[in-house]
Parts: sequence; C-alpha cells; structure tokens
Amino acid sequence: MENNISKQKLEWMRKVGVKKFEEPLQYYLGANIFYSEKFLAETPLEELEKKSNQILADKGAPIIIENGSKHYID
Repeated sequence: MENNISKQKLEWMRKVGVKKFEEPLQYYLGANIFYSEKFLAETPLEELEKKSNQILADKGAPIIIENGSKHYID
C-alpha cells in the first residue's frame, strides 16, 4: 500500500509521526474510535466500559454503558 503513497506524503507522514497499525482494526465506536480484535479480547469489560463512557461523554452523548447495557440519561 505504501507504494501508492507519494514520497512527499510519506515524508510528511514521517515528520508528523503518522504510524502504521500493527494489526487490522476491525471494530469502531462512532466515527473516530477504532479497536483491534486483540485489544477487545485482552481488555477487561470494566475498562472498555469506562473508556467508552469517557469517549461518549466527551462527545456529548447521553449514554452510560454498565454491565454491557446502555442506559440513557435524561
């Protein structure tokens, strides 16, 4: 795939610190949060819920996730 990216863009990527993913990201939350299957498999559910609640709260979403269930905040 890097062969399709111009040398100028590759140099820019190097300068700004763009990194290649070590493994494919197969899952997502919203538009900008991506998860690998390995991360999901190895991360405790409580940690996933805590992080996703922080992400959703930062985006203004009225949702809290606990024990795998969505709870909407009025």
